[in-house]
Amino acid sequence: MLPNVDIRSVYRIYYTEFALFFLCAGLLLKPLVTKRITGFSLGRLMVASIGMNAASYLSLGAAVPAAMFLCLSLNKWVIKPRFGTDYNASFIWLSVVAIVTVTSAVAEALVLRFVFTKKIGLRAFLLLCGANARSMTIALYGIYKYMLAHQPEA
Repeated sequence: MLPNVDIRSVYRIYYTEFALFFLCAGLLLKPLVTKRITGFSLGRLMVASIGMNAASYLSLGAAVPAAMFLCLSLNKWVIKPRFGTDYNASFIWLSVVAIVTVTSAVAEALVLRFVFTKKIGLRAFLLLCGANARSMTIALYGIYKYMLAHQPEA
């Protein structure tokens, strides 16, 4: 069973740590995916990877609140009246994670397209989404462990 998480509170308290976990995971994982997608040499690969991770990190600042607003509004107007869910339902934070993962992949694809003039096809985009999903998984696990060790005081 998935836990009930008040995503607004977690975002307010632990966003900086989450973003750093996501950035570090991306810096470790995405060069391998970028190499497969682009075939860049090592120097260009590292610059592309850093640029992609920077764009992904910066997109989190807008993507997370927008995804939370969308998912909480959808819950309030559509799902709660039919199913009686609350704001801590598991599908809300899973939906936010999915939206943020795809948004980060879009930001990275835009960097590859417009900065490095590398066309990104559907298969390459799906690889970026997979890399972002892995980075998100690592970041969520890291923030879970961080939250257990650093619980907020009441």
